[in-house]
Amino acid sequence: MLYANHPYSNGSEKWAINHNPLLKESSQYKYQYAYCGKTGYTTAANHSYAATAIKDGQEIVGAFLNATDKDGLYTSVVQLFDWGFENFKTEKIVSSGDKLDDYSIDSSTSIPLVATKDIYYTFNIGKGEDVTKPNISVKYDNKNLTTTSIKKGDILFNASLLINGNNISDIELASDADREYTAEVMVKNTVTEVTSSKYFIPGIVITIIIIIVIIWLIIRHTRRKRSFLSRRSYIRNKHNL
Repeated sequence: MLYANHPYSNGSEKWAINHNPLLKESSQYKYQYAYCGKTGYTTAANHSYAATAIKDGQEIVGAFLNATDKDGLYTSVVQLFDWGFENFKTEKIVSSGDKLDDYSIDSSTSIPLVATKDIYYTFNIGKGEDVTKPNISVKYDNKNLTTTSIKKGDILFNASLLINGNNISDIELASDADREYTAEVMVKNTVTEVTSSKYFIPGIVITIIIIIVIIWLIIRHTRRKRSFLSRRSYIRNKHNL
């Protein structure tokens, strides 16, 4: 197989002959999906071969060692590449900027969390993994951001990306929205926190009861005082005191 290098300054070309068995047209090991490769041999590794094959946009890189003969080596290389293409498929499952979750700051505010990088995953289609419907989720430790001002693009969490429940990669999650923590927000959050407490309604009921008791005691005291003053006035008038 002949290749022409870039021409020299004088316009002449240098030709090279490729003896790579998977690329050579006249070779019995010619492989239509072979892209590049390098043969090798040492006494420790025997016959070896590193190669790349590309089929339908899928790329497989293989390294093969300790072959005792070339026929067995190149025959196995082709078989392994075919097996790889039949049983595995690599797809981009997440693009930078994709929304992966919503983080709830409070009952009325949530922040969309987006991916900060592209993620690729190799599906084992030979074992039935569905390339078209992967169950993608993220897992991260929760933290309190109620009093934090957030800008779009801020990294909020270091998360694990899961496919069908299995952790496949680490990923940083960024905010896809701005959120400013102001005095108004602080007051609103405080009121919400107080009113949503399980002790709020019982506390209101107890406070009302206490107020009613205090009013009743004041009224009773006032009535008794009036009654006492009325009786004292009657006695004084009766005895001309």
